[in-house]
Parts: sequence; structure tokens; C-alpha cells
Amino acid sequence: MASIAAPTAWSPPQVAPGPEMEALAPFFYNCSWTGTVYANMQGAGSPEMQAAGGMTCRPIIDGLWIACDGYQDQFANGELRLTWKLHLVVGWDGTAREYRAVLVDSNGTATLLRGELAGSRLVMTPAGAVQATGQMGTIRVVWDATDPAAIRWTNEASVDGGPWMLIEAYVMVPTGA
Repeated sequence: MASIAAPTAWSPPQVAPGPEMEALAPFFYNCSWTGTVYANMQGAGSPEMQAAGGMTCRPIIDGLWIACDGYQDQFANGELRLTWKLHLVVGWDGTAREYRAVLVDSNGTATLLRGELAGSRLVMTPAGAVQATGQMGTIRVVWDATDPAAIRWTNEASVDGGPWMLIEAYVMVPTGA
């Protein structure tokens, strides 16, 4: 007859948001933005466009992640050329010990980002190579909170290890939404 082992004392791990999530608050909030998408940065021949957009963010899964939904209208010569939509989930991955985000958008793309906080800047890059203006390259997204009332957000590309090129630049301001 097999012996029955005494039950062991076990309790599931309790995960709670920590200071890493608090550090994301200056970057992900209800906001609007304006800025510029530079010529040829959305494909050869794409015009320079003025852009205006915004997003709403909320904590999810007991505050372990932040979910944001956003849009951006892009205008060339005063004419609406496109509306870009996005859904972003960002937070601290305690297992990987780094910031992670998943971005899906109306271009039909899904990107896994990884990042680090350096002072007042959050810098995120894809977890692998991506197409950048038709060639293999990478992007990086930088949120700079040096001025907390007007966060600067930039998107840059590097093709085949070359210099970083500014794709777009924005200034984000809080909204009551």
C-alpha cells in the first residue's frame, strides 16, 4: 500500500505592481498630441504630414499592465491622408526583468517591444528586426519626460545598422478624457 504524503504548505505567488509600474505613469496617460511625420518615412514618395492624435490609457490586470487605445490623423497640404489606430499594452515583465509592450495597429502589424528607463526617457525597440522603409532594419520609440507637461515622443528607424533617422516627432499633453 502506497503511503500518502502529507500536504505541503503552498500558496500561489502574489504579484503586485511595483515601482517599475509607477515609473511608467509619466509616459502613458490620457493625452493628445501634435507633430510631424517626415517625408519618405512611410514609404518612398510619402509626403511630409502634419499629425494630430490622442490616446486613452487605463491600468489592467490588477495594475500590472497599462492598456492604451489611440488614433492619429495625418494631413498633407491640409488634406486628411490617413487615420492610424493603435492598441498598446505596456508594463514591467518581472520574469524578463525589462519593460515590454505589445503594439497592434490599423496597418495590420503587431510588434513586441522591449525597453528600458534611463532617467526621464523610456526607450523601446522591437524584440527583432522589422521592415523599415522597405529594407531590413529596426525602429526605436522614445518618450522623453524632461518636461512632464509636454512629453516628447519620437519614432526613429535605422536601416541595416545605419544612423537613426527621425520618422516622426510629437508633443503629448494631458487631456481630461
